[in-house]
Amino acid sequence: MILRKVVAKNTTEALRRVEREMGADALIIETRHENGLTTVIARKNEVDKSDKPSSKTSRPRSDTGNHHRYPRAFQDYADRLLEHGLSDRLIDILHRSLEGLDPLLIRRDNPALPVVLARVLTSLIPCRSPKTETISVLVGPTGVGKTTTLAKLLSKSVLEDGLRCAVLTLDSFRVGAAEQLRSFAEVLDVPFRIAFQPGDLENHLAELADCEKIFIDTTGRSPRDPGAIADMAQALAHIPATPQLCLPASARRRDLELAFDAFSCFEPRQLILTKWDETFAPGEALSFAIERGLPMTWITNGQRVPEDIRPARAQDLAQEAILGDRA
Repeated sequence: MILRKVVAKNTTEALRRVEREMGADALIIETRHENGLTTVIARKNEVDKSDKPSSKTSRPRSDTGNHHRYPRAFQDYADRLLEHGLSDRLIDILHRSLEGLDPLLIRRDNPALPVVLARVLTSLIPCRSPKTETISVLVGPTGVGKTTTLAKLLSKSVLEDGLRCAVLTLDSFRVGAAEQLRSFAEVLDVPFRIAFQPGDLENHLAELADCEKIFIDTTGRSPRDPGAIADMAQALAHIPATPQLCLPASARRRDLELAFDAFSCFEPRQLILTKWDETFAPGEALSFAIERGLPMTWITNGQRVPEDIRPARAQDLAQEAILGDRA
């Protein structure tokens, strides 16, 4: 058995290289995310074709356009993951990973199957500690809940972590948006500033240099307005901040891709998934994050401030996908 190690900038690119170099049915032994890169350990599938299950002994996939058939033990979980919204490609990767670990694991009712499956899926999900940035900039399309999310993060940082915080906004476009944040800032007794032009932003940051954490809200823009997005990115280009892309877990995969491409000029390094409570299939957003290799930091699941937000934990997200437990 010859193992091959592939390192790439994200999961999608790594898997493409594995398929190109070792075949589309290569078995995934291990996947991990380190230092912003994805590492995949794989080997060629050397299982005899006659050993593979026939269509007579395995049920067809759900009516989604995916015509894979899996051994019965895995098929039940595949159906559940598909209903959760995980992509066909990702489910197939999970199947090949389990085959690579132990072919017998998925060919009979094995109580270890959900445990091992959860570990494999957990290893694929990129998450990052959300408390390492001094200046956080929330960016994303209109209506994704950036301002409410910022209010939750601000409240948690002040009330739970006891940090000296401040809040800035570039959003002088929406009526009431600045006043909403000003109200939160006054309640929490933290400085609040509005940047009407790029020079204001740098001046305000200089004034707030003694703060331990600064949150910057931005104007929501449509992915179909690349000019406005590029102008906003340019205004923030010289700020030593960590851009966090806010996208709704309820969005379809195609819309997530379009939004990510539109806001790529910010070079976002972290993802906040909002509106988790508004969808029965958050797996589409989860698959997007995995295949793009974009680490998640927070999940928001309601309107209450600051209660309805939780750190993104790979193990929790994997358990939810496999067992249907909603946190």
